[in-house]
Amino acid sequence: MNRNNLLPLLRRWRVWLVLALSVAVLFVSCALLARAVKNGAAEISRAYESLTIRFSLSGGRDTLSSGASVGLHQIRKLQKTRYFSSIECDDISASAMTASSDPVTIWQTFAPTSVTVLEGERTEGYWLTQDVADRLGVSLGDEINVCPYNMITMEPLLDYGSSYPVTAIIEGSSRFYVPDDVFDRVSGVTGGGRRYYFNSFRFTLRRTHNEKLDSILREIQRIFNGPTSYEWNKYITVDYNAAEVDGMIKPLVKSQASAAFFERIFRRLLPLAVYALEVFSLLGFTNEIGVRRMLGERFAGVFFGIFLPVLVLSLPGYGLAAGLLALLGLTGDVSWTLFFLHLAGTAVLTAALLAALTAAPPLLLLRSREDG
Repeated sequence: MNRNNLLPLLRRWRVWLVLALSVAVLFVSCALLARAVKNGAAEISRAYESLTIRFSLSGGRDTLSSGASVGLHQIRKLQKTRYFSSIECDDISASAMTASSDPVTIWQTFAPTSVTVLEGERTEGYWLTQDVADRLGVSLGDEINVCPYNMITMEPLLDYGSSYPVTAIIEGSSRFYVPDDVFDRVSGVTGGGRRYYFNSFRFTLRRTHNEKLDSILREIQRIFNGPTSYEWNKYITVDYNAAEVDGMIKPLVKSQASAAFFERIFRRLLPLAVYALEVFSLLGFTNEIGVRRMLGERFAGVFFGIFLPVLVLSLPGYGLAAGLLALLGLTGDVSWTLFFLHLAGTAVLTAALLAALTAAPPLLLLRSREDG
């Protein structure tokens, strides 16, 4: 390659400098914005983890009462989601009998930690107060069969009974706590206790689920009201401490959305700006290409005589960008796929435009240069 052919390219050093700085600004800006987006997401996650989200139920818009009437099946659906660290509401009760025809009232509690255990463990089994245990003649480890009864003959329906061991002797009033499935079976067969009225019904979301608040809120609405948004809060109003949550989360989400928007803009528009500079620098060589073609130089000689030096002069920007990213500790935030795709795009664009210019009639190139 004739050394003199490089002079027109090297004289345009300002263009190559601007191109190199533009490439560096492109990738450093994208990396900084990507880091801002990532840090914003992490800050939102930390904010959610620090929140205690408390739900409460009250009468819906179709009721005049402030209390909530909920079905036992709805309570069980709520429990089965396992989203909540605690459910706080009044205990519910149902009438039953033991196998010896002793009438008993069995209870369900939603605040087991508030029950003081005198003996044994508060596990899946019967929790008896000492006086109930004495009356039934049982102690820890003994089994009790609790069952519904025939409301006419008042005889226990043994086929529907359930035997569980006594797992705890507890302190308090003469209440008799049983596992969920026992309570549900007895309550269902006797036909009573299928709906319960509460003045206070609260539950606390597990912090690990805080970020799923919106989807969990929709699921709770489906459980207590219905699947469509029109039905939400119709029968039961589902509230949570929205002011506290929104006051902490919304500013962070807004900042995160702004960072994500600008990150997308930079990632999509800045590459085009860099390509525009590349095109501008190449169009400055139309006269050079036209003269060399007029003097009879072959297509391949003109093409490679400009393409290779131009490609080499385009590379310092990518090297500068990579160096700045490493220096600023941003290598983990840049999209290296975008980096190499942009480099490949520069090579392809340069080759395509130079091929088109080299193949064009020389007089057209010279006239365009003179007109410019």
